[in-house]
Amino acid sequence: MGAGPLGVCRDREAQRLTTTMAETLRARYAALPGSTHIASAFACAGLAVWLDRRRPRYVYEAGGGIGTLSLVALTALREFDVPRLQYQMEERDPWCLTQWKNHIGPLASEGVVLTTEWIAPRQPFDFVILDGPSGPYWEWLAHRAVIFVEGNRRPQRAALEAVLRGRRGLCRAHWKPQDRSKGYWVYQLDPTRLELLRCLAVRLRETLRDGFGRLSGRALGKKRR
Repeated sequence: MGAGPLGVCRDREAQRLTTTMAETLRARYAALPGSTHIASAFACAGLAVWLDRRRPRYVYEAGGGIGTLSLVALTALREFDVPRLQYQMEERDPWCLTQWKNHIGPLASEGVVLTTEWIAPRQPFDFVILDGPSGPYWEWLAHRAVIFVEGNRRPQRAALEAVLRGRRGLCRAHWKPQDRSKGYWVYQLDPTRLELLRCLAVRLRETLRDGFGRLSGRALGKKRR
């Protein structure tokens, strides 16, 4: 995993344990039907660490699929004892929604809302997970919200950036594993100065790694969506 999903971590042992948990959960899905395009182990680990850092109460996940990122997120949030968690998951494919219910099981308890279409929330979201088609979540972003984008998802990121264009309190960065494949993007609203510096440091690091990879002739990982 190299430098780890966060790049700079306040507690390396906590990051290691959280990363191991996420990778173990992700491995359960690798051989299941519909697992061809599930999130990478790197993205699962990154999501778990970001959830540990922010401990959000109001979460929206777009594109739950068969439940890979949902399992990581709900397991992590339960482990972190987030109080009165509200988790809204939107999945528009009936087959995937059925698989999601079968795989997640008792984790989909009180506070978890499953939908096949966009439903406006009661409270603004402080954490958004993008892994598929979404509703207009950007109209319901809380102060200091985080948007976690699995893979590249260029059309969805373009739509998000068009909405946020010109906003002063915004930083974004693309985290990639050592083989430069897949990874994930993170958008932070109203970041602190330290968060902004970390974001800029990650962007510089990833740019340098891509450049060194091209100069050395090393094949870079295939990009996703």
